[in-house]
Amino acid sequence: MGLNHHLAKHLSLSLETSWKRINDSRQEGVYVFSPYDIDMIAEQIFSNLKYGGFATFVVSGTKSWDPKSRYFALLRDASLRGCKITRTFLLPHKQYLRDEILKEHCRLDTNAGITVKLLYIGDFLLETLAEINNTLDFGIWDDQIVCKSMLGKGITDPLVAEWKVSTKPSDIEEAINLKNLLMERSVELGINNDKVLDLEEPMVRTAPIMDFLSGVLCNGDYVSGEDCAWYHGAWQYLRILDLVSTPTWHPDFYIPQIKLLLEEFHPGEPINILVSGTADYSMLAHILWTLDSRKTDCQITVLDLCETPLIMCRWYASSLGFEIRTVKQDILALEEKNHYNLIVTDAFLTRFPSDSRQEVILKWFNLLKAGGKVITSVRINASKSDQLPVKADFSQINAFKDNALRNAARWQGFLPISPEQIAQKAEAYAQKMASFPVGPTEIQDDFRKAGFVFEAFSRVNVKGEMLPTEYAEIIAKKHMISI
Repeated sequence: MGLNHHLAKHLSLSLETSWKRINDSRQEGVYVFSPYDIDMIAEQIFSNLKYGGFATFVVSGTKSWDPKSRYFALLRDASLRGCKITRTFLLPHKQYLRDEILKEHCRLDTNAGITVKLLYIGDFLLETLAEINNTLDFGIWDDQIVCKSMLGKGITDPLVAEWKVSTKPSDIEEAINLKNLLMERSVELGINNDKVLDLEEPMVRTAPIMDFLSGVLCNGDYVSGEDCAWYHGAWQYLRILDLVSTPTWHPDFYIPQIKLLLEEFHPGEPINILVSGTADYSMLAHILWTLDSRKTDCQITVLDLCETPLIMCRWYASSLGFEIRTVKQDILALEEKNHYNLIVTDAFLTRFPSDSRQEVILKWFNLLKAGGKVITSVRINASKSDQLPVKADFSQINAFKDNALRNAARWQGFLPISPEQIAQKAEAYAQKMASFPVGPTEIQDDFRKAGFVFEAFSRVNVKGEMLPTEYAEIIAKKHMISI
């Protein structure tokens, strides 16, 4: 008895109890069942599998999973009987190669004779997949049956709401085309390549963690003196969508310049680096990426007013085998002096009005050793500085929200919240975010008044958060002992 016929017979006997048709028109050969019934449907499909099949598994920030669950065990049993099965793990970031659960799952599948592939789903492929209906979790069995997860469509049900089982030729053809696209366009990673430090950051995993921590720990930073949960809770979701300013917007600046600075030191010579304010671990990731290629005795301190990004930095450093120091304090209150070789931060100074900005730059000067440097970027405009913050207008807020909703659609299935929820966070971010504009002449004067000399001052255009934006990329050197 063929798999198609056997499953259809079983489902036809169960329609009045556990099963229902996909919609009221009762499409022939299409069934929908609860995610809680996954083991039951697996029993029917895998125990009757004749030739084999292909299945994906989305490794996401949604939750952990049990590689030894009944569902996976049944598929391994089919492989041990001689069925040829391929399991493809879809990774949104290369950092997932270090995931211990993933490693165990690969080992169990491989030992059972399943062909295991790890596929990196880059931004370009996600853009291509954006128009595909629903998720990337699916299986094709004996080329007769497709089983596909269906996500909830509302704000309160972003996770798998049901599973669709279909024997329709059109659904099978669609799944085969998707399989071919994945295999042709994604990048296959080696199972044992986890020792390589990659600048890819595991935001899909940590965005929900940071969102949760922000509701507990956020009690004020340079953006908001009272509550910064709206900022840190949304930050990594917006970073995943590439909607907010981060060091990644300056790929030809931070890493090359940090590398050049390190080359000024002899191997093993101690170096002290201060990250002066950070939204998450992005700047730290850039520094660690550079350090990994040059084994040096380096002490990194991350300073911020809020504990949320500091926890994320400690976690990120630990995951790569680095130790860092974190300090929860206002930069202007830091008592250390003449301690650091390098201070690095991204888009930090525009969080301050002109008077406070000058104090921060002077503080940096006093924190640096003689010859120490600041490497930073500053959002600038063609006019002069202003004591009043600039905020997005109504049309910009709506455009930012709409952009977030569109871009979030391609990450559906990798994240534990819906595109609508991400759009709500984007709207709150756009409503509250403010910056103090500074002109190029003013920012240069601020550094010179503090005692710095410029080693580099270049102006670059980036796409910006609400509108295209110009930034100054700055390398300033302390040429005096102290003031």
